[in-house]
Amino acid sequence: MSDKFSLKNYKTNLEKFRVNKNNILIATRGSLGKIGFAGGEEKNCFINQRIVKIEVLENLAIPEFIYFYLTSIINDWLKIKELKSALPYINTEDILKIKLLIPPLSFQNKIINYLNSFKKICSDFNIGLPAEENKRKTQYEHYKNKIFNYLESNSYENN
Repeated sequence: MSDKFSLKNYKTNLEKFRVNKNNILIATRGSLGKIGFAGGEEKNCFINQRIVKIEVLENLAIPEFIYFYLTSIINDWLKIKELKSALPYINTEDILKIKLLIPPLSFQNKIINYLNSFKKICSDFNIGLPAEENKRKTQYEHYKNKIFNYLESNSYENN
C-alpha cells in the first residue's frame, strides 16, 4: 500500500470536492460557521461532508468580497437560525438561502482594498504591541460590519 494520496485510488471522481483557488469554505458542524478563504496557491486539498465549498461566479462578484461579507454576517445569521441541538449544524440548503446584496465590481474592489489595508495595519502592530493589535482587530471588525450593514440597509448609523 502506498503512503501517498492518489486520485487514481478512488472509484468516485473527487474533483467536486477539491478546494480551488478563491473558494470560500464554511464549517457546517463542529466549528460551526467558521469561514475560510482559499486564496493564494492551488493545493491538493479536499473538503469533507462537514464543509461547504462556495465557488463564486467572478463575473458577478469578487470571491474575497463575498468572503468578507459572509464573515461579517455569519454570527448574526446563526443566531437567527436558533440552532437548538446538542450538536448544532447547518446544511447547504440553509447556506444557499443567505441573501447577499452585491454592489458593482468596482465598489467591491474598493471595499476589499480598504479592508485589506486595515488588516495589514493591524498585523503590523503585531510586533511587540499585542494590546494595540487587539484594539485594531476590534476596530477592523467594527468597520467591516459597518460597511456590510450599510450595504444591507442603505443607511449609515454613526454609533
